[in-house]
Amino acid sequence: MQAPIKNSLLFFSFLSFCITAAFGQKPLTPSRQSSYYTYIYKITAGDVLKFYRYPRKKPDEQILHNPIDSFKTNDKWNNTLPPGNYLKVVAKKNLLSYSLIENRSANLKLLANNYDLRFILVDQTGKAINNALVQFNNHTVTYDSKAGLYIANPSKRDTILKVDYADVTNYYAIKKQQRSSYYHYNPYRHMSFFKAAWKRFKNLFKGHDKYYSRQPADNYEGFMVFNKAIYKPHDTVKFKAFILNKKSKQPVTAAQLLVRLKERYEDDGKIIGKVNSYRDGAYEYSFALTDSLDLSLDEDYTISLEDPSSEKYKLDDYDGDDDQGFLAKRKVFLTGRFKYEEYELKSITFSTRIDKEEHGPGNPATLYLKAVDENNLPVTDGRVIVTFNTRGTGTRRQNYTFVPDQLWTHQLQLDPVGETRLIIPDSIFPKADVTYTINSEFLNSNNEQQSANNDMSYRYSRFSITAKLNGDTLMSTAVDNGKAVQTMATISALNAKYDTITRVRVMLPAKTIINPYADSYNIETDSAYADLDLKDNNAGISLSGYRTADSVFVKVDNPRHLHFWYSVFGGNKLIDAGQANNLFYVRAYNDQNLVNFQVHYIWAGESKTEATDIMYRDKLLTINVRQPVSVYPGQQAKTDIVVTDAKGQPVANADLTAWSMTSKFADYKAPYVPYLGKGFTYRKQKMGFNTGNINGDGSLQLNWKRWSKEMGLDSIAYYQFTHPNKIYRVEEDAKDSLPR
Repeated sequence: MQAPIKNSLLFFSFLSFCITAAFGQKPLTPSRQSSYYTYIYKITAGDVLKFYRYPRKKPDEQILHNPIDSFKTNDKWNNTLPPGNYLKVVAKKNLLSYSLIENRSANLKLLANNYDLRFILVDQTGKAINNALVQFNNHTVTYDSKAGLYIANPSKRDTILKVDYADVTNYYAIKKQQRSSYYHYNPYRHMSFFKAAWKRFKNLFKGHDKYYSRQPADNYEGFMVFNKAIYKPHDTVKFKAFILNKKSKQPVTAAQLLVRLKERYEDDGKIIGKVNSYRDGAYEYSFALTDSLDLSLDEDYTISLEDPSSEKYKLDDYDGDDDQGFLAKRKVFLTGRFKYEEYELKSITFSTRIDKEEHGPGNPATLYLKAVDENNLPVTDGRVIVTFNTRGTGTRRQNYTFVPDQLWTHQLQLDPVGETRLIIPDSIFPKADVTYTINSEFLNSNNEQQSANNDMSYRYSRFSITAKLNGDTLMSTAVDNGKAVQTMATISALNAKYDTITRVRVMLPAKTIINPYADSYNIETDSAYADLDLKDNNAGISLSGYRTADSVFVKVDNPRHLHFWYSVFGGNKLIDAGQANNLFYVRAYNDQNLVNFQVHYIWAGESKTEATDIMYRDKLLTINVRQPVSVYPGQQAKTDIVVTDAKGQPVANADLTAWSMTSKFADYKAPYVPYLGKGFTYRKQKMGFNTGNINGDGSLQLNWKRWSKEMGLDSIAYYQFTHPNKIYRVEEDAKDSLPR
């Protein structure tokens, strides 16, 4: 009997111990379900490479053997780790979540020339790296000192780029860009193979185009120019046309053409006359816009020059049901369009400007207004109603500030001489930061009305900082009540992830040379701050070039003095490459291929490309006009016109077309004049490359045996419940009267 009693005592003692332990634990319901700390482990280059080679395969937790840092899971973590490769891990419920961290020592910037794989490597501050050990497609890539970059043979498949620099191995996934796909309708998609083949065969002998194109662009080209941009009723329309055979580039020899007037292309139109050529391909004609033409105002009309044989194709004599096919039988040489409306040209030009885009208390802004007539003389009877309308509000300096939609309305007479000044009073603004629009409505004694708008900002703060770019320099100024003051400030250059690239302490006002590898700048003092995003400003690089029979010339305009790389293509062949900060490029080149000149540069941390195509047009004529800069009404002025060829020699027997019109027709566009020389084929573009993203985030099944001790999970009630040591019991009070 003693053995059973002893066993019972042992059982109740063990049960009592478990119950006591359970009641000594923290409640289960509010328990955290993650580890107290998140841990950072340093991993090897081989471990990182597996993420790139096997993106769908989860890593082995055995790579986590070199912990270097940790932080409380609930706290915000700032990545201040030195360059290297790391894995961040944290326990979440019954999973071990991981995230790959690549603090690269060499940052890759691809230069897209759609030919080969060109790239540069820079450190965190944007300094160029030319001594890295680079491998692409298992081949070593060396630095090209002349071109100032690395050049690799392109791969037809996605490849991994490996860069060893400063004792850190960096990996990049290089992916070839895919051609954009578009939907193409397939009428045979629901047919069997044999039925579709038979259908295609029958269609070879079947006419498809029921509606023929009546555009003259198929066989002929040229230009038609009118003497006015817009015509009123009873105006006289004068036009000149020059027509060429598109294939031979020779003028047409038709001695006489029909002149047809139409409102729309599908109209029958009406023949208004016949025009005779005054030389091969050249025609001049005029007609009055009389009431008998029965034209509708505010419409565009088409002049169609046609072969006399087209006169027999009249819709009134046609009994079929294919009107468009019937009209397409007309032989059309050239068409032109003009506007017909009862317009009224404004004789007054009204304009406004502001002396600053931002102002505040004690720093008033000024609005300048000006109205001039067609002779650029001031308007003496002008009056303006100025309205200030709120666009948005910023921070308020009081708990509640009422900001009306309309801040102010003011009427004033324009000064008879020069510009009229209106100082914007501070009293019209609330105690808040406000953005607003100034709407200025002009009226004169003839009730001619014009308007102009200006956008402004009112900053109520006494202290403010202004930041703007001037060339390659960041101009930073501290303002106190509208006046520039001296004060200490911190200027930080940030990347796209808002990591600090550089930080300097300066005395404002200050001038700072910009770093094009930065995404933005922050200027901060004790009482104010300002941000400037480089991407909101244009890099300013532009190209202009020309060719002679044996040379090519290109000028690179670079106002921000950015370092750039260039590629020069003759046809489909790369003929030159290099790097520069300023460049006027000259090269001997006498091939007839089109020259493509590309410039690659970094702006706002991103790779950019500008390009221009330069061709030698041996049939291009140059017109030089010498005439007075201005003439007075009634004055007769002599105009000298000189026409030269591509070699600068005078051209005899040239056909000239000269016309003029007032600049009040702001939307007028000169007609396109076709080039009569040989056409050029543009360079065949190869598919470019970009850097692909790998999935470095995931989770593993929690290895309780390891992480219960290393992460201290065995002290957390949730994990004690999910991983009990034999028996786990917990009791908690219910929050209401219902039994639980």
